[in-house]
Amino acid sequence: MKTSRIVLFDLIFYFIGVLLLTTTSSQHIPIVILVLPFVIFFAAFTLSVMLIMKYLNNEKTFVFTRKRLLRAGLVASLPIISLVLTSIGQFSYFSFITLLILFAVASFYVNRAT
Repeated sequence: MKTSRIVLFDLIFYFIGVLLLTTTSSQHIPIVILVLPFVIFFAAFTLSVMLIMKYLNNEKTFVFTRKRLLRAGLVASLPIISLVLTSIGQFSYFSFITLLILFAVASFYVNRAT
């Protein structure tokens, strides 16, 4: 897939996520719509990390591989989980340290599996 298309999809994901976060009120919408911006941001972060990995590896084409997708999803999950915890008022130093430990363990297993 062309890199310019991936960048366009990424920008569209970011735009839709910001639009949903700024135009919705949490008192009047169902829970599915409340979770949707976080899913969209996760997809956008994952695509962004995959693009960064492509440029760091000096690759000419953009290829979706299982290994790259797992690693990018793992890296993208840390800020998304932090954002979710912040939005519900449960983010603290202890939760951040716990997230880092879980991230380190998960990255070990992802690297072993791929």
